[in-house]
Amino acid sequence: VGYLSTNSDPFGDETVFHLLPKKFANLKIAGRLDKNSQGLMILSSNGELINKLTHPKFEHIKTYEVAVKGELNEDHLEVLKSGKMKLDDYILNPMNYEIYKHDSGKTWIRLKLSEGRKRQIRRVMDYLGFPVLYLCRTAIGKLELGNLERGKFIELTPEQIQLALS
Repeated sequence: VGYLSTNSDPFGDETVFHLLPKKFANLKIAGRLDKNSQGLMILSSNGELINKLTHPKFEHIKTYEVAVKGELNEDHLEVLKSGKMKLDDYILNPMNYEIYKHDSGKTWIRLKLSEGRKRQIRRVMDYLGFPVLYLCRTAIGKLELGNLERGKFIELTPEQIQLALS
C-alpha cells in the first residue's frame, strides 16, 4: 500500500522498486496492483515467465482477499459468476468468489479472477454498492504469497519458476 507498481513515476511517487535492492531495478512486473492494494507481485527479467503470468490466453487465476463495507450476501455477488457483467463496455470473465466472514459491518470475500482489468475489483464492488476497504492479492497461478511479510521479498527458486510456467 502506498507504492506504485511501475519502474518509475514521472511525478516522483515511490514505486515498489524503492523497497528492493538496486540490482533489481530493471525487472518487469507481472501484473500490477493499484496504490491502495497490497499483496503478491512477481518481478522478473524472464520474458517467458512475465508473458505466461500476464497474457489472458494462459488464464492464470489471480486470488484476492477483499474486505468490503456492508453486509454482502450471495445474491449480491451472483452477477460475478454469470459472465455478463460489463466494465468499460467489456464483458468480464466470470469471477469465482467465497464469502468467508462477516464482522463489524464488513464482509470478507475471496475472489478468483482469470483477467485483470484496471481497478476491476474496486470498480465492480463500487458498482454493486459495497466499497472495498482492503484488497490483497494472495496468489498468481500456482505461486502463493504465503506468510511473506508486507514490503518483503524472496527470490524464486528454479522449481518455483517452473511451477509458475506450468
